[in-house]
Amino acid sequence: MPGITLSTTQLALLDRDMNGLEILMPIQIFSIADEIESQIRLPKLPTNERYKVICKIIKRIDRVMYQFLPNEYYELINFEDKGIKIQEAEIIRQRLVNSVIEKMPIPILTEFDEEKLIQIVVNKITESMTEGKKLE
Repeated sequence: MPGITLSTTQLALLDRDMNGLEILMPIQIFSIADEIESQIRLPKLPTNERYKVICKIIKRIDRVMYQFLPNEYYELINFEDKGIKIQEAEIIRQRLVNSVIEKMPIPILTEFDEEKLIQIVVNKITESMTEGKKLE
């Protein structure tokens, strides 16, 4: 069986890929933030400030997920014609929720709301990784 090899260019791209920080585009962050805003109670802030805080938390979750998910999977959120099976996404979702909760406490929220917020973000992303779905 022949071995698979990567060129120097491919290795450089692989290195660059692994050293990135995040995947989500602003429109995707706003889409997730809109869903969260009605479901999570943040300590009293003006609406505009509350929305900014939610977006910042989503970006932090994105950065944590970037550490755990290879881009070949994470980037599936941008393609309807590519994707994994729902059962595969569910396994990834369960593991990611636990990993993100462990890696990223959100002290301005109760533990219940922290877990709920992380679940919303991870659910939205992993669902978008499935066949026929895309995060917009």
